[in-house]
Amino acid sequence: MASHPSLKYLLKKAFNICTINNTQQRVLSGVAEHGKYLISGARYDSIDEVVFAQLIALGKQSIVISNSIDDMMRICQQLSTVNVFANYIHGQLSDVEVEQRIEGFKACDISILFITPDQAIKGHTLSSAIDLDHSVTVVILNAEKFAADHLHHSPIYDELHCHIAAIELELSTQRKQSFECPKVYVGYTLSKHQIIDIIQQHRLHNAQYSVLDYAFGHLVLESICVKNVNAMLRECAHICTRGTKAIVVVNDKRTGETFFNELSKHANTLSVLGNTSNKEGAMLIAKFAKMKSGILVTNRYSHISDSQAETVVLAQFPLSASHLCSILGAGSNQTGSIKSAYILYRENVSFNHAIYELNCKFPTSKDYQTVIDCIIEAKLTQFDKGFIFSASKQTHIPAQSIFRIMDKLSTLSFLKKTVFFDKGFQSKFDVVNLQRTLPKSINWINESVNKQLADLQSILQTHGCKTQALNTLLGASDQVSCGKCSVCHQSTGNERWNNRVNRSTANDAQEDRQKNNISNQLSHQLYRNPYSALSSDITEDYDREIAGTFTRHKQSSVDLNLNDPIETQLCILRKTVAKRLNIPELSVFNDTTLKLISDLKPQNIHQLNAIEGFYGSQRAAVFGKEIINIIRVVK
Repeated sequence: MASHPSLKYLLKKAFNICTINNTQQRVLSGVAEHGKYLISGARYDSIDEVVFAQLIALGKQSIVISNSIDDMMRICQQLSTVNVFANYIHGQLSDVEVEQRIEGFKACDISILFITPDQAIKGHTLSSAIDLDHSVTVVILNAEKFAADHLHHSPIYDELHCHIAAIELELSTQRKQSFECPKVYVGYTLSKHQIIDIIQQHRLHNAQYSVLDYAFGHLVLESICVKNVNAMLRECAHICTRGTKAIVVVNDKRTGETFFNELSKHANTLSVLGNTSNKEGAMLIAKFAKMKSGILVTNRYSHISDSQAETVVLAQFPLSASHLCSILGAGSNQTGSIKSAYILYRENVSFNHAIYELNCKFPTSKDYQTVIDCIIEAKLTQFDKGFIFSASKQTHIPAQSIFRIMDKLSTLSFLKKTVFFDKGFQSKFDVVNLQRTLPKSINWINESVNKQLADLQSILQTHGCKTQALNTLLGASDQVSCGKCSVCHQSTGNERWNNRVNRSTANDAQEDRQKNNISNQLSHQLYRNPYSALSSDITEDYDREIAGTFTRHKQSSVDLNLNDPIETQLCILRKTVAKRLNIPELSVFNDTTLKLISDLKPQNIHQLNAIEGFYGSQRAAVFGKEIINIIRVVK
């Protein structure tokens, strides 16, 4: 390590970065000038690779905390092409192999040593690698996991911070003077506010930070609010049939099948839905990557970078501005081919669904206390995931929320979590002390993430450049408009469909109703009811009123004859089924369908399915026999 390769040589030969843009230049200057430096930007700018190249060129040894073994191996292989030696430590290595690699790093034979977070907090792995004789820079990738109110927050990173602080304290005691390692935090979707919180919580005195440009340079961001699913399908078809490669990301498999059936009429369409870990899914994505045009329908964000699509259509509402940046910045510098991104969302419905998702990921202190009371009432000292599902039925809290509550209670010493392998990774919990006091920060985190969603909603509804508004919210330095979207070009294309919602003409009461957060339990009923898709009339939505009731936008004009015993009994049945399934009455069947049933008098399920309003839906399977019985009894 007597001589070090130049920065330009490393960037070009090892990482294939021939020209340095303004964003990368800021990173290079910050790493060289500051001992404690925090960076946040888009993935495709190759921030991590630029940091590695600068540290090597400056002759500094580095310990890199990364949770991706694949990235470790890839970078080690790239650095070996320029005769720079790097190595990695992860959980699959033996103790002897770990010790050998640490000794090689301490002997300065290795320039960069990668360590996974679980190994960094385990034993003396990290403390052995940090030597008193020479300075070692600690680089922490995925620093967004430090932010408590970030969607990708991980408790193991909190333990990592405490472990590094303990090592510095121990070395300070040995040196009899204050000691701090040079640190570089690399995050990909951190806002300015979240970076400042990390600096304060980690007590990083005199730390410098940079929130890089999230404008994506070449990318155009548009948002389209529609009234119903039919309008969303038409908008998606119009966007995806422009002769480019497009990827459509949906909520779930069922929604994906609806989009696939519609888009297949217009262009060559592939779908990768559900579990894509099999070879068939990988083959379809590889096939789409080689296509010059076409559409890919998927329910996974990770397929955006793999597909190499030029147009991204998000048919589900992003959960925050940082979440949106994480989705669109998924590609690397070599594969970042996204040119335009469109967010399609239904008025009220999509926003309320996003609130439900956030409440599942960040429960309130009331949810925590409910789960604790449930454990105390059951008088358990140890339990597994079976109890979690039974508690979900008892408390009406989604199971995924209870899983998160259990993990958080483990970090707060309420419970002790043990992970073991039995036909897959399993976990069990032991009760430690359920009488502890919950921290007040739990409610603050829930309020913070819901505010982030509301801020994103305001950006998408603002009649202005979405890229500029996004950069302003995140605190990026470059907040200029993109110059390419419909707003910058003063396009009038937003009035092309009558089913689009014009936000400039929306009344204040409607916007207040849309911004009003719904409860976790109510959203659970709305979006997790297995019979919520009974309504085939998807051209009409429901608004939540202040009293908690549902009203229909458009009432039926069919006149019912309540003197007819069949129509009377069908009305009673409709009310009974609606109450049983917890859905509006007109979602069971509307007045037009009721009149047809009364006139045609179907004698079996097959005839009932032939009636308009029942064909292709689940109604006949759920309450069809009750309708047949009414007709037979009255007849």
